[in-house]
Amino acid sequence: MKRERRLQETLLSEWHKRCLKDENRQPFMRTAIYLNRRAFTLVEIMVVVAIIAMLASISIPNYLRMRKRSQASRILSDLQKVDSAIDLYAIENKKGEGTVVTWSDIRNYIKTDSVLYVSGGVDLLGHPFEGFTVDSPPLLSTASFDSLSDVAPLEFWSPYR
Repeated sequence: MKRERRLQETLLSEWHKRCLKDENRQPFMRTAIYLNRRAFTLVEIMVVVAIIAMLASISIPNYLRMRKRSQASRILSDLQKVDSAIDLYAIENKKGEGTVVTWSDIRNYIKTDSVLYVSGGVDLLGHPFEGFTVDSPPLLSTASFDSLSDVAPLEFWSPYR
């Protein structure tokens, strides 16, 4: 205990000596200046907020665009799965060209633990798939195409549009 106290006194006296080298300043003034330097100024905080706002204004539109693009890819993948299910149904049940197929007919040919299986024949946006006939691909609904046309042009959807 005495050792610690002596060490503290030694350190304190050295600190006083360093502070008193400058005759214009007293020891308490240095501590006051030091304490004021611990906080950020309003200008520094405003600059950080402005930088964060600029980064957000750049990244959020790109994020939304990529989200729509991934939705379009998911719907295209679902259309391909429905097309394969129609082909499997037609082969297994010996259905000819132009035969109309319903969702309940092809549901058994879709993987049971997938989102498409429980979707009831609608895409990710809630619009129904169209044109379930043998030897013709299912069609993307017009409403889904209109909502995703800015990120997925007509060529993207071929042959499902």
